[in-house]
Amino acid sequence: MFLHHETYAMNLGYQNELEGRVARLHLMQAKAPGYVGSEFFRYAGNTETYLALRFWNERADAQAYAQTEEFKTYLRNRPPDSYVRQPEMEYYELAHAGRGTGKANLAILVQFDTLPGQHRAWEQAEMAFAPVFQAAPGFHSIRLFRYLGGPTRFLRVALWESRTALQAFLESPERLEHQRTAPKGLLRVPSTHRICDILQRLPER
Repeated sequence: MFLHHETYAMNLGYQNELEGRVARLHLMQAKAPGYVGSEFFRYAGNTETYLALRFWNERADAQAYAQTEEFKTYLRNRPPDSYVRQPEMEYYELAHAGRGTGKANLAILVQFDTLPGQHRAWEQAEMAFAPVFQAAPGFHSIRLFRYLGGPTRFLRVALWESRTALQAFLESPERLEHQRTAPKGLLRVPSTHRICDILQRLPER
């Protein structure tokens, strides 16, 4: 599965416009060949920054949609001066996925940058961590993505039912034990975390 990851930094007053436009775009894309789904997030505590995740079977499917007149019209109709800067796009492929039993109301995204030559060891350690998530109350899903711009970067997307469920997991003995025993010295820099409110998920499952 191919992931198109797009970050929006909005000027004040354009948030509602963006939320409506992106939600409509995802509804249009849902009819396109190769479409898998999309998720639209707003950064918690930062009402000007948004993130869209768009999932396709193959990168070629996303590229084909980008050439349609429908999408070109969408771009032409963007309000002028709405963005602080141009949207930032990154591309990933799915490495691993797992499901829990909770609902999806909150997202936590963690980006990892491994040391050269350590990406496979880190990926294996990360996949071994997935069952700890899946057993947690209020956990919905976890997906691990490899960055297509180089082998050392990864993105973990975990969806939770609530901040309470997330906090309980972070403080759980199982998570603390895994943190204690996990391999050390695999990351180039400390991981970065983003907590987001979920505005839209298509298809909703």
